[in-house]
Amino acid sequence: MKIEKYKKLKNGKYELIIEGADPLELYEETILEYNLLLTKNIEYNSKEILDYDKKCETYHIGLKYLKNRARSKRETYQYLISKDYPKDAVTEAIDKLTKQGYINDEVYARSFLHDKIITTSSGPYKIKNDLLKKGVDNDIIDKVLLEYDLDTQIEKINKYINKIIKSNRTKSNKLLKIKIVQDLTTQGFAVENIKQVLSNVEFPQNDNIAKKEYDKLYKKLSKKYSGETLELKIKQKMYQKGFDYK
Repeated sequence: MKIEKYKKLKNGKYELIIEGADPLELYEETILEYNLLLTKNIEYNSKEILDYDKKCETYHIGLKYLKNRARSKRETYQYLISKDYPKDAVTEAIDKLTKQGYINDEVYARSFLHDKIITTSSGPYKIKNDLLKKGVDNDIIDKVLLEYDLDTQIEKINKYINKIIKSNRTKSNKLLKIKIVQDLTTQGFAVENIKQVLSNVEFPQNDNIAKKEYDKLYKKLSKKYSGETLELKIKQKMYQKGFDYK
């Protein structure tokens, strides 16, 4: 079929006006690959041309996805697969984008790490786990994590501990320390580093908190107990909550 006219579109495609047929949109790479500018003829339903153009589309969609922000190779692959592009087209697009430098898992991991350091309280183990989920190779992660120095980790741990101490209204220092270790471990910090910082932190006396807990327990338990039994029950509960009760 004769191509009568080419009309450039905004998305990297051209609209081909074809004699006796509906217009056809093809990527510029497809037009150049099949010399359509020179021959000005096309087999309208050519599977070969349409398959090639689908590969071009897969690449362009992947490129657009990466321009929003950095992505890992696995993320990009899964995104394109989720858009129902053929696996061979996705694999080819991923290879091309990698060679062109749009996909680079080490650069991605480094960007991810520094973003987490700046914007979150995540420790190195959590960041490593997040990167593993995104398909980044373990060796790359370990290399990049060397940039998360101990001083920065200690600073974050200290900041979190001070925040928790300042906001504490109900817990004894004993339970508060347990909570801090649990929280920071969950956030991905090493237990030895957490305990090292804790050993240098001075916790305030929480007599007011102890009194509030005592009053609360007295009000609750006095409905059921009295005398020595009441005092014994309160004492047991106070010990369980980490308060030194005499």
